[in-house]
Amino acid sequence: MDAERLRGSRVRLRALQDKDLHSLRRLELDRDRLGLSWRYQGSTPDPQTYGRQLWAGVLVQLAITIPPSDDLLGTVAAYDADLRNGTAWIAVATDPQEAAFRGTGMRAVVLFIDWLFAEYPLRKLYCDVTETSLSQFKAARRYTKLEAVLREDVRTDTGYEDRLYLAIYSDTWERGVTPRIRAAREGGRL
Repeated sequence: MDAERLRGSRVRLRALQDKDLHSLRRLELDRDRLGLSWRYQGSTPDPQTYGRQLWAGVLVQLAITIPPSDDLLGTVAAYDADLRNGTAWIAVATDPQEAAFRGTGMRAVVLFIDWLFAEYPLRKLYCDVTETSLSQFKAARRYTKLEAVLREDVRTDTGYEDRLYLAIYSDTWERGVTPRIRAAREGGRL
C-alpha cells in the first residue's frame, strides 16, 4: 500500500481497525447524522451481524482521519469489483457535521480514487448518488459521467428522489486530477 498516496496535510486514510467498528456502526446507522445509509438502506443489523457483513463484497475499505488525530471520521470503500472488466463501485460514509465544513469527505474520496487507479487494474469507478447528494460532487463534476438515472428510486422524508449512477474513468482522472493532487499535496492544500 503506497502510504504517501493516502496522506495529505488535512486528511489521511488508513486501514480500518477493530477499534473503529463501534464508531463506524453508529455513524452508518444514525439517520440524523448520515441520512440514507449506503450499506444498509434503512435496516439495522445487530453488532455481530454488522461486524461480519462489513467486508462482504468489499475490495478495500479505509478509515478517514484528520491529522494528527487518529480518530475515525468516516470510511471510503471500493466494493463489487470486477477486476476482469476493470470496474468497481465506491462509497464514502462521513459524519456530515464533522466533515462538511472541512471538505474532508471530498478530499478523502479524491485521495482514495487516485490510489485505487494506481494500485488496481481499474478503468472505471461507479458511484451511486441521489439528486440531493449530487451537489457534493460539484468540484468533481467534470471528471464524472452520468451512466444511468433511476427515476424516483430513493424514498426521502419529502417523497422520492432520482438515483444517479456516475462513472469516473481512469484515463480522464489521470490526465486531469492526478497532477493537481500532486501539486495540492506539495502545497499543503490536500
